[in-house]
Amino acid sequence: MNVIDNIFKFLTLLGDETFLLVALPIIYFTRKRLGLKVALSVLIGVFTSHLLKPLLRFERPPKQYWKVSASGYSFPSGHATNASTFWGYVAYIVRRRLHIAIISILIAALVGYSRVYLCVHWWTDVIAGWILGFLIIAAVEGLDGKFGKKIDTMRFKYKLSLGFSIPFLAIGLSAVAIGVDLPEFKSLLKALSSLSGILTGHLIAGRFGISLDDTNNILTVIARSIVCIILVMVVYGLYKSVKLLNLPIIASVFWLFGIIVTLITPLVFKVLKYR
Repeated sequence: MNVIDNIFKFLTLLGDETFLLVALPIIYFTRKRLGLKVALSVLIGVFTSHLLKPLLRFERPPKQYWKVSASGYSFPSGHATNASTFWGYVAYIVRRRLHIAIISILIAALVGYSRVYLCVHWWTDVIAGWILGFLIIAAVEGLDGKFGKKIDTMRFKYKLSLGFSIPFLAIGLSAVAIGVDLPEFKSLLKALSSLSGILTGHLIAGRFGISLDDTNNILTVIARSIVCIILVMVVYGLYKSVKLLNLPIIASVFWLFGIIVTLITPLVFKVLKYR
């Protein structure tokens, strides 16, 4: 097999949703508020790109040229959106360390290019994904700067109600807009259910003093991540063993994934008295 093909197959994984499921908790276990903003950006990006695909219905390049598997419509590229929201946010976070910021932007660019090289997207799809991702980062940062303190002082029950319900309201509106039978709907269902779980768990953990402390200790972050991954793998194994995977079950499982990151993993460490 062509070595260059394999390189770009690896690079495309850096914008894949499976990679993000591992990377996002690591940021959260290092800096909670920062991790929450990155997760919000990435998951909104997943939602937006997968909502736009069936609304616009742009076809992918001819299937006989594909070098990797793909499904659904083409525009905008989900991988390019994912890469720009995640790696673009990383670049923004470390912008004072110019060399790391440049590497992060380069990764986002290469992920997008990989989708064209692997013949599953057009350039217009990728460029749109990059633009969408960077706009989402700007929106999240702008809204946090304008309303972040007001949200922090809001009563707990209101924050909890909004954090839990708004993603599911978006799921309901999406179902009306594009239907529930397309693969894109399942992708946005997973993303928004996870977001609801992340927000719900984060708020409950903060309210009851369960939240993990921010840390720069690499071993502590690794320990937190390992516990989280083990819990997620157990739930995922049970999820895959269920023969009837209807939409409510899928939503419940991915909501639980979010809860595992922001509530159950911190609770485990609180019980163990290791923060």
